[in-house]
Amino acid sequence: MKFKNLFIFLVIFPILNYAQTENFTWLEGKWQVKTDKAEMYEEWQKDGRRLKGEGYSVKDGQKMLNETLYLENFDGQWAYIALPKGQIITLFRLIQADKNNYIFENKEHDFPQRIHYNFDGQKSIHVIVEGSDKKFELTLVKVE
Repeated sequence: MKFKNLFIFLVIFPILNYAQTENFTWLEGKWQVKTDKAEMYEEWQKDGRRLKGEGYSVKDGQKMLNETLYLENFDGQWAYIALPKGQIITLFRLIQADKNNYIFENKEHDFPQRIHYNFDGQKSIHVIVEGSDKKFELTLVKVE
């Protein structure tokens, strides 16, 4: 019985922990959504043991930073951390992760309260951003 527990701790746990830290490697790179008014981007890169992202728009050739983002694992729990320009930092806890579908939530925040990333497994991410009384959706496409 003790050998089985030791096997789980020494072999299985490190594999699960490694897999968990690699959950978001698909997000690395530059993602774009075009609207009538601007081109918007999310650009993610590995920053040590976390991912760092920037949400920005480009209008008339000018890059305007909208927010800085982080995906970080704190003792086995993933957090999506948003720092919108001119506002305070907000932390969203990963509440669901299954087959390219990730939902982060912070019910205490005014808007958004939930951020949902659904990766198609190839080159696009459907994003749903919602609060108690409003919601918007967009599709990000990988920029080569």
